[in-house]
Amino acid sequence: MSQVKSIMTHPSPVLHVQDTLSDAVSAFAKHNVSGLPVLDGEDKLVGFVSEQDLIRQAIEDAYYCSQKAQVQDVMTSDVKVTAPTDEVFELGRQVINSRLRVFPVVDEGKLVGLVDRQQILNALMVMANQCSAV
Repeated sequence: MSQVKSIMTHPSPVLHVQDTLSDAVSAFAKHNVSGLPVLDGEDKLVGFVSEQDLIRQAIEDAYYCSQKAQVQDVMTSDVKVTAPTDEVFELGRQVINSRLRVFPVVDEGKLVGLVDRQQILNALMVMANQCSAV
């Protein structure tokens, strides 16, 4: 079976708590992702920001002509993570019961990568094709 470490993006692109929402939108576009992990000043994983989080805040900013929010104001603090040694198959099972699209990969408390639904799907398809080749 394939492990998450074999398909994850490493190193993971990240945001920091003090980044602006504009910084976050730029990072999403640069890395072609729909969400990114958020680190504090000590590079500890403290949150996650998704496109939905940004859109929610952008609506408010546009309506009130305000752009004061930082990533720390919109991030989700309860972050669902996976480990590099987790099986892709099991992570795939978790994905079908979740609306999450991107998972930070954490090893011994440190962010080591990022894995998204497309990477999981591609790995599962490779595994399925290997079964049919037998």
